[in-house]
Amino acid sequence: MTPPPTIRVIQDSDWPAIDRIQRECFPPSAIESREVLQSIALHSPASCLVAETDIPLGYVLAHPWSRDDLPPIQAKLPGLPLGASSLFFHDLAVTPAARGSGLAHRMVEEVLRWAGQRGLTEGSLIAVQGSRLFWERYGFQERPELTERFRQTVNRNYGLDFAFMTTRFGAAPPIGQT
Repeated sequence: MTPPPTIRVIQDSDWPAIDRIQRECFPPSAIESREVLQSIALHSPASCLVAETDIPLGYVLAHPWSRDDLPPIQAKLPGLPLGASSLFFHDLAVTPAARGSGLAHRMVEEVLRWAGQRGLTEGSLIAVQGSRLFWERYGFQERPELTERFRQTVNRNYGLDFAFMTTRFGAAPPIGQT
């Protein structure tokens, strides 16, 4: 029997695999440069994780931010806002072979645990590619006024339909307790 994937902080040697996973999971318009993704891990390394068995199967990139604001996309993260009380999920990607295994949930739960330990009380993200239902299980809800506010920026940079979603942590029971 194969052991469950290990989830750990991203290391320098993981970036080629993260590039591969990104290309397997997102359309060409949404692919970001390695430098952009690395800038997120540089500013918040403990909330940027990879899941692996013998090879990486998925990754999550998240960082502290302001709840009702959109961080730079398709551009390096210049730093983190002072006093940020929110966690922004920038990317969550799992290889097609590992989908349906619960791996995405495990990675999100690890990041949420980290956020709670640091006193982050809210979360935000851009839900793309039909992921709204996944995020709703964590209490995220679309904020239509913010979706509309960021529509031009997201469409120009990603060319994808999206929903800007926010939550207050603790608003929904953890996965597995519903």
